Amino acid sequence: MVFSNSVAVNLGVPALEITASGSICDNGTVTISSTGSSPGYTYTLFRNGAQAATGTTADFTVTEPGSYYIIANTGSCNATSNTIIINEFEFSISTTVPAAQVLIPGEQVTLSVATNAVEPVYLWYRNNVLIEGANTNAYTATSIGTYKVTISQSEGCAITQEAIFTITNPLGFIAQIAAASDYTSCSSSTTTISMVSLQASTPQGQISVSGNSYSYQWYKNNIAMAGAISQNVTIAENGTYTLEVIIPGWGAVISNAVEILLGLAETPEVLVEGTYCSEGSEVQLFSTVDNPQYTYKWYKEGSNTPIGTTTSITVSTSGNYYLEVTYLGCTRTSEAFALTPAETSNITIDAGAEVQLPEGTSVIINASGADSYQWYRDSVLFATGPSAEITEPGNYNMTATLGQCVVVKEFTVNLVENNVVAIPNIVTPNNDGINDKWVLPLEYIGDDIEIMIYAPDGSLVFRSYSYRGNWPETDFNWSLKNPVYYYTIMKGLEYLRRGSITILK
Repeated sequence: MVFSNSVAVNLGVPALEITASGSICDNGTVTISSTGSSPGYTYTLFRNGAQAATGTTADFTVTEPGSYYIIANTGSCNATSNTIIINEFEFSISTTVPAAQVLIPGEQVTLSVATNAVEPVYLWYRNNVLIEGANTNAYTATSIGTYKVTISQSEGCAITQEAIFTITNPLGFIAQIAAASDYTSCSSSTTTISMVSLQASTPQGQISVSGNSYSYQWYKNNIAMAGAISQNVTIAENGTYTLEVIIPGWGAVISNAVEILLGLAETPEVLVEGTYCSEGSEVQLFSTVDNPQYTYKWYKEGSNTPIGTTTSITVSTSGNYYLEVTYLGCTRTSEAFALTPAETSNITIDAGAEVQLPEGTSVIINASGADSYQWYRDSVLFATGPSAEITEPGNYNMTATLGQCVVVKEFTVNLVENNVVAIPNIVTPNNDGINDKWVLPLEYIGDDIEIMIYAPDGSLVFRSYSYRGNWPETDFNWSLKNPVYYYTIMKGLEYLRRGSITILK
């Protein structure tokens, strides 16, 4: 019998594919198994790269999470399985609003979470005290504190997780008040002050809370105003005003201060009573503002010393005067009033110191520049008004009144013989005392003699019985282009004379 040589044969190890079943929770286990397990092989289980167990099959039971794989060995051949990751079972939880919240007093904040837990059970706590009835994924908070929600899975692994929220009040509050836009210091008689804004300071910035319902109290000079408990108040007195806002759960917030100065609605004007005729004469200055609650100070420009403290003052020297009126801290100053002597030099008469009165005639003397006039002959009043007819010789004066000022103009009237023998045909009304009037001989002067004078166009411009030699009158206007006028002298129905008169300058 003959034996051959021996040959060693090593068959390959089948490929390994491992899977896991079960879960690690509440002392649970996970089974790792493979469909490629064969008798005679040695199987080694590795966890996180370290040998964990050895067996003759590819089935293992594990209780810890980790990264697992198996190596099969036949002595000289090895095969390594795929790697599987086994995790301890847990569910996810997330907050749907920021974990840090600011609660405005009087408002509310809703806290909420989301989870993939199976049949979750929610419990809410405030400052570690269970909130009765709070068992959903959301809770509406109305007070500050630390809020916690626990979530427990009611099926499968019994796992509980939690989320924490922190709710705080704002860092502070700022209240702003202001007077109405039409308020003018020291001018308005009343005004309204209102809260224009109420803001909460938070880490995220300013938040307006003006629309919230809070309690209010107004103060004047730090004293509470009775009944002033709304967001605005009507003011009729001067003072410094503030608003207190009572915020529940926080306290009092004091606004900025607003000073109100109500006062004079009009600027005083200085007027004069009487006429200041000359230096030394007295007149009264008075104010258009007259209120016994006001204080008054009169000044004359050039001096800072008051010269009067009532609503009027009597002065006797020219200059610029002004008035300061003060009420409740507000002062208004008038425009300067210039007091100067009245201009009496404009009072004149159209006659010199001596007036010649031809026999049988009259003279009209006119005055101007005054308010009223009185005419005297030998100290006897005989006429009033701006003109007077002089028919007799004597000593005359015209007394003119301008305001309280009196000006006297004196003149003498002398009777001169009427030596006119012919009716003049030329008149020169230039106030030189020669031919200023149309003077007739005495034979044409009488109560039964009528004088008629016609313009160049034939219209009657003058008609008189007992003619006094007073034409043309002072206010008579004539044309230099056609200065020829015509006269008729009649006695009853008899024409005595007719002719022309030429007016020359």
